Amino acid sequence: MAFDQSVTYAAAALLGYVIGAAPIIYFVARARGIDLRAVGTGNIGAGNVWRHGGMAVGALSIVIEVGKGTVAALLARELLPSETPDWTAVAGGIGAVMGQMWPATLRFQGGRGNGTAAGALLAFHPLMFAVGFAVFLFMTFRNIIRNVRPGGASSPRSRAVPIAVITGMSIYVVLGIAIVEYIPASAGALVLALTFLRRATAPWPTDPETGLPPERRSLLAALLYDRPNFNG
Repeated sequence: MAFDQSVTYAAAALLGYVIGAAPIIYFVARARGIDLRAVGTGNIGAGNVWRHGGMAVGALSIVIEVGKGTVAALLARELLPSETPDWTAVAGGIGAVMGQMWPATLRFQGGRGNGTAAGALLAFHPLMFAVGFAVFLFMTFRNIIRNVRPGGASSPRSRAVPIAVITGMSIYVVLGIAIVEYIPASAGALVLALTFLRRATAPWPTDPETGLPPERRSLLAALLYDRPNFNG
């Protein structure tokens, strides 16, 4: 029986990975003449699309990213037979986050997975997600207002957003432990760990002015601010 469950979890993770690795955002940007790997942060994610493709296509990309995580978790739970459907959903959602971060379709160089992680956490426990997302919005409100104004999408990246992502995920985990919802809390902890891992290992594009890679790298700056150093 344990073996059957392991197979189910593996199938759910694989299903999620396939969904997460689908390079939809990359081709959405290419349709607008933008190669995300060659602009901005080089990140295959909605944030980079927003800054270089505009608000409309950026908003569409956010919906796609979030949808990947939610759809992967829900499909895994509904389609795969399991005695523990909630854990099956977790496996599907985590697989989608990994697919967005390390897609085989793009030589394992994808996005940061924030939107896909949000979609998965939403599917795991909507109420806990709402609390964490409210904290995220509170921390990034000024940045969001700035970016939706005309010309705001091209403004420099804010350090508030990466910190808010980590804070929102951490609150999700803590809240899950506090109300004895250990399955989504464990899932949130896994997503948080993957977020840190992706930030710590992501390559950084060359400086647009010098054409050179960052001179110095700071692990702490990467983990907290999602940038190579504190000067970036």
